[in-house]
Amino acid sequence: MLFLIWSCKPLDPYKSKYDLIGNWHGRTIEITTPTHNRVAFAMRKYGYAYYTIAKDSSYSFSMDILSDVVLEKEALGNSYAKTIIQAGYKNFRRGFYYATNNNIIFYDANKIKVNEENYFFTERTLFTKYLDKDNKQWLISWEKEN
Repeated sequence: MLFLIWSCKPLDPYKSKYDLIGNWHGRTIEITTPTHNRVAFAMRKYGYAYYTIAKDSSYSFSMDILSDVVLEKEALGNSYAKTIIQAGYKNFRRGFYYATNNNIIFYDANKIKVNEENYFFTERTLFTKYLDKDNKQWLISWEKEN
C-alpha cells in the first residue's frame, strides 16, 4: 500500500515592494472625511476596483462606483443619509510608479506625479492609504489575483 501525505503549507505573507507586482482587485474601502465621519464598505457591493502593477514600473488603476455610497447618521433622534460617493464615480490612471517598502508614487505617461500612497501588508492583503483632493482619507484593501 502506498500512502501519500499531503500537507497544506500556508502561503508566505507579503512583505516588500517586490510583492506589489501583479493584478489586484479591491475588497474593502474605508473613507474618512476631514470632520472624522467614516464610512466603510465592501467594494463588490458598490462597484469594482483593479490595480495592475508590473515589473517594468508601469501600472494601471481603475475604479468604478455603480451605486451611491451613503453614510447613515442620526441627529436629535432623526436619521438622515449623506451621500459620500455618487454612482457614476470613475477613476482611471495609467503610467509609471516608483515604490519603496512603504510608499508608492504614481506618475502619468508624461512623468507628471499624479498620486502618492502609503501601503502596508497584513498577511497576503495589500492596504493602500491616500488623501484625495477633498482631503478625504481612503484606505483600500486589495487581494492579489492568482
